[in-house]
Amino acid sequence: CFLPKNESNPNNPTVTLAFAGDTMLGRLVNEVIKQKGYSYPWGNLIPVLNTADFRIINLETTFTKSNKKVPKVFNFKSDPSNVQVLSKANITVVSLANNHIKDFGNEGLIETIETLDRADILHVGAGPTIDQAKKAAFIEKNNIKIGIIGATDNEPTWQATKNIPGINYFSVNNLHDLLHDITQLKQQVDIV
Repeated sequence: CFLPKNESNPNNPTVTLAFAGDTMLGRLVNEVIKQKGYSYPWGNLIPVLNTADFRIINLETTFTKSNKKVPKVFNFKSDPSNVQVLSKANITVVSLANNHIKDFGNEGLIETIETLDRADILHVGAGPTIDQAKKAAFIEKNNIKIGIIGATDNEPTWQATKNIPGINYFSVNNLHDLLHDITQLKQQVDIV
């Protein structure tokens, strides 16, 4: 999603966001990256993405060395060095609130977060505690402050608690907590 920049009018500041959906760097993609390099998964999109002020994706994989798969049909993981794929595209924020962030259990989730932190890539939607999973990321340009949260209605058994790493889970039948978090965040930013 791109909006035209309005840099010529300082009285009407803008910010441009680029959104990408599920970005899966595991399985065969993980192998191709070894051969073709960190920019390869983006094809010719990097110049397009770089026209935006910020780039936000759903990271549909873990960055982990763990081999401890959870029982499910598909388990996605990518070598932690492949975080450079995100860095090559200047990804600003990733959502971890999805049905693959715990494919390699708590260990895979925590290693993913540590990998993103080392790469200075903001993340939302999962964490070592529920408070961290609900924590917003903040980005700002032209005095426009944006708050981002991540949440999913997938994998209810992966919901983070005070003591267990996991996702920011919500039920579509009960949006109360999610709406409360959005309302609270809106008081701190211009855009949620």
